[in-house]
Amino acid sequence: MTPNCPNCDKLLTNVGYQPTRIGPLLSTEGYKGIIYVCPYCQHVLGVGFDPLALNADTASNAAHEVERQLGPMLSEIVDGLNQLLHKV
Repeated sequence: MTPNCPNCDKLLTNVGYQPTRIGPLLSTEGYKGIIYVCPYCQHVLGVGFDPLALNADTASNAAHEVERQLGPMLSEIVDGLNQLLHKV
């Protein structure tokens, strides 16, 4: 079943979107979001997190955390290997 726009009552076979930020008012911080709108009358149908941006942010944050936690250990391993190579 395809819904109709609650404002203009036209059949919604597709939905438009506009980028937005979701976060505290008057703040530049927050998450990337999407405003879903009727393609005919631009009535706001809903707001949600941008799933692609959310996935990218999650992957980036995870990579930074892994680097933060493993960075010192990896540096020690590389230093140890370099010392071994110089002894040979």
